[in-house]
Amino acid sequence: MAATAHSHEPRVQGAGAPRPTVGLVVMTGFSARFLLRTEILPTLRSIGARIVIVTPNADEEYFREEFAGEDIAVEMLFTELGSVRRSSWRKFIFQLRKFALPQKGASAAFRGKYLRNYRARLRRQPVRTRVQHVLLHLLWRSRTARLAVLAIEKRVYRRALHDRVFERHGIDLLVTTSPGYQLGDAIIMCEAERRGIRCVTTVLGWDNPTSKGYRGADPHRVIAWSERMSEQLERYHDLPPDRVVVGGVPHFDRYQRPDELLTREELCAGLGLDPTKRIVAFATCPPGSYRANLEVATELARAALEGRFGEGAQIVVRLHPIAFRADHLGHLAGFEELAESCDHVALDLPGVRSLTLRCDMPGSDGAHLASLLKHAGVLVNIFSTTTLEAFLVDTPVVMVAYSGNPDWTLYEHLRPLVDSGGAQIADTLEELVEQVSESLEHPQARSETRRRIARQETGPLDGRSGERIGRIIAEEALDAVRARSAGQSPVQRKSQPTSGRTAP
Repeated sequence: MAATAHSHEPRVQGAGAPRPTVGLVVMTGFSARFLLRTEILPTLRSIGARIVIVTPNADEEYFREEFAGEDIAVEMLFTELGSVRRSSWRKFIFQLRKFALPQKGASAAFRGKYLRNYRARLRRQPVRTRVQHVLLHLLWRSRTARLAVLAIEKRVYRRALHDRVFERHGIDLLVTTSPGYQLGDAIIMCEAERRGIRCVTTVLGWDNPTSKGYRGADPHRVIAWSERMSEQLERYHDLPPDRVVVGGVPHFDRYQRPDELLTREELCAGLGLDPTKRIVAFATCPPGSYRANLEVATELARAALEGRFGEGAQIVVRLHPIAFRADHLGHLAGFEELAESCDHVALDLPGVRSLTLRCDMPGSDGAHLASLLKHAGVLVNIFSTTTLEAFLVDTPVVMVAYSGNPDWTLYEHLRPLVDSGGAQIADTLEELVEQVSESLEHPQARSETRRRIARQETGPLDGRSGERIGRIIAEEALDAVRARSAGQSPVQRKSQPTSGRTAP
């Protein structure tokens, strides 16, 4: 078992003391939610850290108004993804590394993703694809081979896209929300490593360690949600146990602070609902991943109108923020027509603020979503992370496996949830209606299982995950400064471990 974080509080820097400069890489709006709109950022500022936010929308006025200011700079993130796609050699190495998750433990769903990719490329580039397939069989079985491919990729791609950022601000520590399975993170992390700058990675999503591919960089520290996720990082990404620590999920802290959520009356007033009637919430899936969102919403609306969910039940359709991407906007019309034609259907539209920083929503959206899940009688979704959020407020969940879905039950991160029976799974629309009705009538069924899965998958439930992760990052930054002052390499110097994997 891995250990480790520092047991003592990071010290606030006094006058004249060296102040660390921390770079926060914000690839998407979900990264902004995780790093910038939780207690992580205030905790870093409390030790006197200077902050450099590196993001692809650094020139957008709303973002600069919210974050730029004294001791917080906003700089542009460059990913140069096109050059990787255009270079056959770089793409070959990239694909090798991406699909190198150890086959022995990787989920059937991830292997299926690889096989679909393999068959599609086999028609276009048969020789290269077959060579890659043979090499992957070696990588799936050999940790040494995986680390060698990672080292080769870092040598192949040596562009310095962020020289000005590193030199202008003197960054001591770089923080990302992936260990490099997001290519943009991998590029800037490798730049930092060449400069001797320490990197800390927080894991952004529940499925990420088992479904996004093998890491593309070598972080000094990785902060997992839970013990189970830390084991996945060690098993699938060949990370030494002493580099992985459990911090929790910072944007889930609000679920432990009921006074931060909207009352039922406030929520219903904002959505135009009757607070005395039942609420069935449906969280849609990204349109590119599931094409039956509208069909599911329509069936729920029909069943409510027929009284299948009790008298006057109301349907709230929470659209996924990816639905507002430019290439998905055509999907919105059907939902708008449904809401216009049915008085008992309300659309919950997240306030997506940028087309550049994908899925960036205002900080208030998190409390709004949490309030919806708390006051709903049941949540319907497509095997999403909102399941865990609903479990945190003990709301029953029905997951939809209807209409040609990928077999979500094969995904590694979902196995304990599926095996536990904590959420019902509807294979048909009729089963969906029956299971929603059952959940509304018997909300306490599966309650203990919901709570157990929430504890297992989300880590510490003390409402202090943002502060905890902020302290881990702060101590790494201070230690990097101390290492430089002592003439040591911040990358090679090991942080001081303590007993236990979960940070205090």
